[in-house]
Amino acid sequence: MIVQQLAFNRQDLVPYMSEKTLFYHYDKHYVGYINKVKKLVKNTDLEDKPLDEILEHSKNPMLIKNAHQILNHEFFWKSISPVKDQQIPIDLSIKLIEHFGSIQNFKDVFFNQAMDHAGSGWVWLYEKSKDLYVKVTPDTDTMIGNDPAENPLMVLDIWEHAYYLDYYNDKSTYIKTFLEHLINWDFISKNLTI
Repeated sequence: MIVQQLAFNRQDLVPYMSEKTLFYHYDKHYVGYINKVKKLVKNTDLEDKPLDEILEHSKNPMLIKNAHQILNHEFFWKSISPVKDQQIPIDLSIKLIEHFGSIQNFKDVFFNQAMDHAGSGWVWLYEKSKDLYVKVTPDTDTMIGNDPAENPLMVLDIWEHAYYLDYYNDKSTYIKTFLEHLINWDFISKNLTI
């Protein structure tokens, strides 16, 4: 199991996400999940298997939860971008307006779903049956590989470890900052199939 390298330098997200947050989030939490999975599969038939095979064959709840956290974090790293004032690709802009009424309405729906969720989880933009939706998966649940009809486009980590060092208990500012300054519109656009 390979640690996914970040596509940017840690200082590139400052001031919206600090190097300290990235250090703890990436090096401690994300790498920690990888180390837990390696430990749980050691000396088993699943050792040296890719993550999708581990998930397909394991019934161990602890192993599944940690594997989900790896998948979710790897998708999250791709969902954030250091590019300042990133423009929304035209294909994505059209789809967001078509399905949410406006870019701002999409941001409002995403923000409200994130804020309405009590506790840890993940906020997803995804496509299904040629439409776009937002939903939250609680705790370690994932959309990746669960329902072939649902195609995840991007995700925001709303576990406290994702924002507490920078925003303390101000989850709303963290979410707004993601939507205004960190969201990787190009990644979303590349994931579109409709």
